[in-house]
Amino acid sequence: MIPDWILSILEDGRNLFGLGGPEWDVHVKMTDKPGGNAAAGGWALVNSKYLDADIELSVDLDNNRTGRAAILHEVLHVALHETDDMVDDIIEQLDEDRQEYFHTAYTKAMERTIQRISRSMEQFIYMKKEVEDDSHETPE
Repeated sequence: MIPDWILSILEDGRNLFGLGGPEWDVHVKMTDKPGGNAAAGGWALVNSKYLDADIELSVDLDNNRTGRAAILHEVLHVALHETDDMVDDIIEQLDEDRQEYFHTAYTKAMERTIQRISRSMEQFIYMKKEVEDDSHETPE
């Protein structure tokens, strides 16, 4: 069973990153080892050609900034996967001795970028929601 707060954040992320329509088939699973790694908050396996993604999220995620950012992080991996595919195709054209270097460099840069964006988006979306929620309270 996936907690409602996680489903809500997944929906926010899908809508925000252009994955909200019926074109994308996104499957979500809660596990103690996302992608086989107990230390990971999440993991995504994406097939951008067929608009299909499997996201695994840690059962240990909390409804806090870190947990919400981890969910957005995985949705962003799905959204940017076509770029990953394109870069992989380009890297395959390089000499074999250069492929690993460029793949590692790209992966590190993309991971840092996704981390930065997901953390920023979490702050922006949920800080804004908190302000909106507070504005609906009646004064005492």
